[in-house]
Amino acid sequence: NRRDFFLLVRQSDLHILYVSPNFKGMTGIDRERLCSDIEALKLMVSPKTARRVIRELKEWDCSGELRLEVDYSASGSEQVSHGSVSVRFEESTACYLVVFCDNTQEYKIRDGLKRELGQARQESQAKTDFLSKMSHEIRTPMNGILGMLSLAKAHVRDPKQTGYYLDRAESLSQFLLTLINDILDMSRIESGKMELEEVP
Repeated sequence: NRRDFFLLVRQSDLHILYVSPNFKGMTGIDRERLCSDIEALKLMVSPKTARRVIRELKEWDCSGELRLEVDYSASGSEQVSHGSVSVRFEESTACYLVVFCDNTQEYKIRDGLKRELGQARQESQAKTDFLSKMSHEIRTPMNGILGMLSLAKAHVRDPKQTGYYLDRAESLSQFLLTLINDILDMSRIESGKMELEEVP
């Protein structure tokens, strides 16, 4: 039931010296077939993935550990799983130690968290953009109100002009109040959505 296997591969001719017993259970490939032809490993992955793995192996300088992530399917199965591959070169034996671990569940969790993080960032950016726009929308009538009140103050001896400026200030105040009410309504709707999402 183990979800990992390892191989010992001779560097000089890529002959497989050892295959862990659970290899066939995970891959659907006979150990004998693999030992006679290492190319059988390609049956696990798509041609595109195989090319990527081969390219990364060629670029690797054999120092440290090479880590790869791959989507794979057991031979004869259409179900796609996810695995991580670790390759180390052992100088003492002139062999590669290849360890393959199925981490499909962890990958699904990690992928889900990435999607949630991306969505949270989008929502955060949308809120930032909204607040920036609302800040501008509120500032405009506020500046107008202050300007009209200042002019009314300056023309306090002229009732006609004062009345005009006060009417303009009142009109801008009504516009500002409507804008604030709209923002509060949107906030209530958003809060209601969040509460509904939390209900199991």
